[in-house]
Amino acid sequence: MGRIQLLLIIFSFAIVDSGNCQQQFQIHYSNLAETNGISIDYSLNGGYILLDASFSNQSSSIDLQKLNTTFGTEWTRSFMTPDSAVYPVTMKETDDGSILIASKVMGQNQTSIHLLQMDSSGALLWNRRYSRTNDDEPKSILTLSDGSFYVCGTSQLSSSISQKDILLSRISSTGQVQWSQLIGGTREEDPSLIIRTSDDQLAIAGTSNSFSNGNNFFLTKLDTSGNYYWFMTYTLGLNDTCRSLLQTNDGGYLMVGTGGSNGQDILMIKTDINGSLEFARTYDLSFSSNSLLDDGYRVLSTADGGLVIAGTTCLSTNQASFLFLIKLSQNLVTEWFSSYGFQYTNSFSGIIQTPDNGYLMHGSRRNSITNHQEGLLIKTDSMGYSLCHETSLNKNDLIVNPLQFSASPSISSVLLNSYNDTLLLTNPALQYDTACFLVADINQYIVPDDDDVKIHPNPFKDEMYIHLPFSGIRCTQFDWILQASSGKVIQGGQIESGTGSALKLETPLLEPGIYIVTITCVQSHQTWKKKVICID
Repeated sequence: MGRIQLLLIIFSFAIVDSGNCQQQFQIHYSNLAETNGISIDYSLNGGYILLDASFSNQSSSIDLQKLNTTFGTEWTRSFMTPDSAVYPVTMKETDDGSILIASKVMGQNQTSIHLLQMDSSGALLWNRRYSRTNDDEPKSILTLSDGSFYVCGTSQLSSSISQKDILLSRISSTGQVQWSQLIGGTREEDPSLIIRTSDDQLAIAGTSNSFSNGNNFFLTKLDTSGNYYWFMTYTLGLNDTCRSLLQTNDGGYLMVGTGGSNGQDILMIKTDINGSLEFARTYDLSFSSNSLLDDGYRVLSTADGGLVIAGTTCLSTNQASFLFLIKLSQNLVTEWFSSYGFQYTNSFSGIIQTPDNGYLMHGSRRNSITNHQEGLLIKTDSMGYSLCHETSLNKNDLIVNPLQFSASPSISSVLLNSYNDTLLLTNPALQYDTACFLVADINQYIVPDDDDVKIHPNPFKDEMYIHLPFSGIRCTQFDWILQASSGKVIQGGQIESGTGSALKLETPLLEPGIYIVTITCVQSHQTWKKKVICID
């Protein structure tokens, strides 16, 4: 192992403080190299720890950053291994405040596991490289109260044999391997997360193709010596990928990933305490007709007893991806949904809930100007609202790469440019910060009038008129609903009138944004929908 060099990297954070004392922001940071967000964790002495990876001139480094409770930088550290390419995978803080980092080391003919531990100030305590076979890779760390810890990953016995098993190792507080265990079927198992169960045993979830013709979720429970009680797989789709695991209050388990019948939706699986399937649900975000892939990366228990699912959603238009949050109640009812990120590709790495009941997400984004990968940090309030904060980008750059929806469609606001031909979609709190503006032709949002439902003016300000259909139908009652772009019902009612009548809808307190008006004939159940735009 080559010596480890210690470098200092300075990241500049701009913080926006909202009026309700909950900080909200969307910011990016970088050194001069490619920066990938890897992991985020709480710090026992307050604040947060960010793990990133940097790549430049055929070298790589492990970057660590400590933030205080107001998201200011306390210190940064960078560790470089000049003899190999090192890709950090995960991080955990121990009970004494030290920090463990597990990385994958790419050698000439071998992939091995690299572990290092630092104290609470970022000073290196020890680092070691581990290799059992030709291809070993870490995936998750579980720390214990005595300073020892488990490393869960994969091991491939030979490059000529396409079989990866679960590698579970217990490591002492000084980095010595106490024991290792291989777990798996006849083909491949890819673990995602290891957790401590409520009865002080172990559970591992991930993806397996050993027991069916496709990829399936698996869940196994083990004792603290690595001997398993049971191993369960769940066959739902042919391309299911499990990424996250938690134990529920009833002793069962909840897994989240991607899959379902089309292999492209968020997939959630709930089991009982013995791993037997209770139910499976899919979530298709579908806020755009171009929706390609909804990928659930993490499920998080929230302070109110509910859940948050976090991940990325990808669009087929130009493969742009955004981060998302889905908030579920204790009864797994969807409370709200929001997406985040800048106008180019964003990737997700981790999420935690902050003391103000907001959420802090970590990841990466591709800078459209420099074409560099940068670290990404997003802070929301308890309802999922966030703000954008960045220097302005060239408007022509946005027009060349149009997206047909807002980066935060559930809370989108609109502005008309001076030519009255372009919509600028953004969060309303920072209307003139164009970093999060996404540009589209206004004509794509306005449905032309026809002989059926007509709405004017559109865009509207404080009121609009809805002219009811009269083309050969007979209706004496119409139901109407005004919905936000998130699907939330704003207003609604019933019109006791015949065809050809007009409804005056007054909306003086309506936030600027894109809305949907739905008119339904009570007698025939025929429905008409119109997109409308509210402006300042």
